[in-house]
Amino acid sequence: YSILILRKFNMRYYLGSGNDRKKGFIHVDMYGTEKSDFILWDLRKGLPSQITDADCFFMSHTNEHLSPEVNQLLLKQCYERLSPGGKIYIEIPDQRAAMVAYINNDHDYFDSAFFRIHSPSMELDECLDLSLYQRSNQIPEHIIFISDARMLRWLTAAGFDAKQTYFDPSINNPDPIRVKYSSYFVGSKVA
Repeated sequence: YSILILRKFNMRYYLGSGNDRKKGFIHVDMYGTEKSDFILWDLRKGLPSQITDADCFFMSHTNEHLSPEVNQLLLKQCYERLSPGGKIYIEIPDQRAAMVAYINNDHDYFDSAFFRIHSPSMELDECLDLSLYQRSNQIPEHIIFISDARMLRWLTAAGFDAKQTYFDPSINNPDPIRVKYSSYFVGSKVA
C-alpha cells in the first residue's frame, strides 16, 4: 500500500500583517482574532509552530519593530521552512533616503500626510526622527535602524540568495506612503 500525502500549494504567509490584508496569504500578527487566514502570534518568539512549510513569506515594515537577534532568528526560520525555490519579500523604511533628504535640507521628501500629521511644524529633524523611530504616544515603535546593507547581510547569513529590488505591485504593499518611503528586498531559497 502507498500513502499519498497531499500538500497545500501556495502556502504564503504575511508576517507582522497588522490590519493589512493580502488576498491568498495567511496573516500572522500579535494583534487580532485567530481565524482561517490569521494566526495570532508574537513574532518576537520566532515563527509559530503551525508554519511548517511555506512557498512565500512577506514582511512589510515589520523588521524595524524587532531586535536584531529576533530578526536573524526569524529570517533563519523562514529559510528553513521555505520550500526550495520559495521566496521571502521584505519592505523596510528607506532610512538612507531619509538621511540624504535631511542632509540636503529637502523638505519636499518629507511632504506627505504622515509627516504633516505627526510633525505639523515640518522641522527636518523631527521628520527624520519620525522616519527613524516612528513614535506612538511618545513610545518608539521602530526599535532598530536597518540599513539596506544590513538587511542584505541578514538575508544572506540566513541562507538566502538575496538582492535589493524595486516596488513590485504584484507583491508589495501599494500604499503610496509605503511606496515612497520603502526599500525592497527579495530572498530566494535555491532549489
